Amino acid sequence: MKFGHWDTDNGLEFAKYMNIANLLKTKIFFTAPYSSWQKGGIENANKLIRYIYLIKYILKTCPSTI
Repeated sequence: MKFGHWDTDNGLEFAKYMNIANLLKTKIFFTAPYSSWQKGGIENANKLIRYIYLIKYILKTCPSTI
């Protein structure tokens, strides 16, 4: 998957944004604080990211006897 750039808010999930930017070989831009109108699709994307990482964590930690 290739990203030209990534727009996000200042949430904790992007505290290490430089690592994410280097891993994805992309640029990360942040919205202005208290500017909710800038975050329309960003919140939905962040939910998906959290969900994907949760699923990966569950799959890694649960026994594979299901």
